[in-house]
Amino acid sequence: MYKILLQKIFENIPVAILGLQNLEATSCISKVIFGFPCAVTSFCKTVWKDHKTAVIATVAVIAVIKVRRHIKRKKQRKEWNSAGENVVVLHGFSRATSCPNLSPFVLKLETFMRMSDIQYKVDEKNPIGPKGKCPWITFNGKDYADSQLIMEFLGEKLNKNFSSHLNEEQKAIARAMLIMTEDHMLWGLVWWRLVKDPDQRVMDLLKLPFYYGILLKLIKRKFVKSLWIQGIGRHSDEDLVEMIRKDIEALSNYLGTKEFLMGDTPCEVDCAVFGMLSQFVWGTPGSPFAVMVQSEYRNLLQYCIRIQKKFWPDWDNLLLK
Repeated sequence: MYKILLQKIFENIPVAILGLQNLEATSCISKVIFGFPCAVTSFCKTVWKDHKTAVIATVAVIAVIKVRRHIKRKKQRKEWNSAGENVVVLHGFSRATSCPNLSPFVLKLETFMRMSDIQYKVDEKNPIGPKGKCPWITFNGKDYADSQLIMEFLGEKLNKNFSSHLNEEQKAIARAMLIMTEDHMLWGLVWWRLVKDPDQRVMDLLKLPFYYGILLKLIKRKFVKSLWIQGIGRHSDEDLVEMIRKDIEALSNYLGTKEFLMGDTPCEVDCAVFGMLSQFVWGTPGSPFAVMVQSEYRNLLQYCIRIQKKFWPDWDNLLLK
């Protein structure tokens, strides 16, 4: 009954909306659409009749795979939950050859936990979390996503606040630098690493097999589209580089001769800025941004080295060999 009703409704949609020449064509389309389930049913019956053994075998294989995945997930969950009280399980991408992590957000969060003396374990096998983002954490049996939200949660839960001494104006400046870094500079990193770099050096940094290069080329279009939707990808390469240069220059000017962005002691915003600038210093060899930081804005280079020495004394030991 519902199919007849829907078919009548479809046949009476104004022809102008559908862009068809006559009602007969509209009626024809409706028959194709609403007859489709019947065609699928008929096809399935034919396949079952002619290839019953193959169908059963396929279903059995799929079932085994799903069961194994379920068992694996339960085992992993048990391991994460047994990490210990207030011990963070940090789920992120794998290590790289020149930088502990090629994700500025993973590096940001890990730097924060080192700054906070929070105990944590690293899980590289499950980098994508419940929100489809990386990094994410498991803490006391519960999952949390988004690096900034995680930092705020852990800061409140474990009483780790490095910005409490800042006045309202300073907090506003720190917030503005955070957004500029993660919502604008980030796209310069994406543009170079996943779209523009002619040598696909990210392959070497992660020691990926050659066939990953083919995959990278296949998904390049996705990142081009993302850059276009964001807006920065609509500009010429020269304009894009200049936009990111102004971001880098702004950070350099604000840092000046200070030890850290907000003064003599590091704050949460330093974790985010270090996470991003580290990609330019160590994670994008040959990029125009790497050249800028290492030659034109050397106070940012020294800033990164300072944080590296303070919170990452084991930096070299963590690199992918």
